[in-house]
Amino acid sequence: MSLRRLGRKTRFSGMAGGVPERRIGYRRLCRPRDRPRRVPAVGDCRCRREPPLSGRRVREGARREKDAGLRTEQMQALRSMLNKSKAEYMQNNEYILQAWYEKSGTIKYTAHRDVINIFYISIVRAALPVFYTEGFTRKPKLSFSPALPLGVSSKCEFVNIYLKNKIAADGAMLSALDRSFPPGIKFFRLEYPGGDINTTISNIRAFEYSCEIEAEFDKFPGAADSLKSRIASIGAAESVTVDYNGKSRDIKPYIESCALISEGPEKIGFRLNTALIAGSSIKAHLVISYLMGEHKEKMIYSAGVSKEKLIYKN
Repeated sequence: MSLRRLGRKTRFSGMAGGVPERRIGYRRLCRPRDRPRRVPAVGDCRCRREPPLSGRRVREGARREKDAGLRTEQMQALRSMLNKSKAEYMQNNEYILQAWYEKSGTIKYTAHRDVINIFYISIVRAALPVFYTEGFTRKPKLSFSPALPLGVSSKCEFVNIYLKNKIAADGAMLSALDRSFPPGIKFFRLEYPGGDINTTISNIRAFEYSCEIEAEFDKFPGAADSLKSRIASIGAAESVTVDYNGKSRDIKPYIESCALISEGPEKIGFRLNTALIAGSSIKAHLVISYLMGEHKEKMIYSAGVSKEKLIYKN
């Protein structure tokens, strides 16, 4: 950088007490102090503000905004008309096949999200005339029963399959579905429900589970008697507090009934009914953890849980 260019910004002359004396640039120094700073007016080319719009430009902008608004309203009306016609077409041309199946074996340790992916693949493999969802990743249109907890087998699961054409819900279709699905999922009933299918889930009041606790009770005196007494008294208890995700939670409102059904030297079975409140319920393993009490950390035991049936409101 040249000295002349540097001098426009700052100049140093002399040493005042060992510190260079700084002076302002030539431009500010040459301007008279008494002359006020010029304030640019609106419309001046040196002003940073936008110049005022003429009447013609204002009218053109208003016309463009009006045309854009009309086009937006027309597009919205056209889009709503297409959606309505498509919904009416699907309502008049779709058939809902409700398939009931059992879930057992090692597939009970598969998460619900993975089970849904299994259904997507197997339904396509079975070559059913299904409706597909919209979007970039189109998939068969299905709706499932409430999610089953991990590690729990079931005898009363169902899935609603949306079809373009009505097919025969007979034994041949059951066999075709069984061949398309992996071991552990076995279909036992097909039907076309009448009315609103959403009432199938909204009318569910509770689930009935069959539970078995297997352990060496003879090696722990009092463990079997304590378990049976807790099974008998859990229905009349004021609160049932368990540890759920590191927090204490009262699950008594979800427990409808609990009754002993079998007992032996190494196995105790009971029936448990859990309520469905606002679309949610509890896991049967939480109740088993409460029933075991202090013995759950002292003894090794295995718990088998199976959903037996759905209990409806009416």
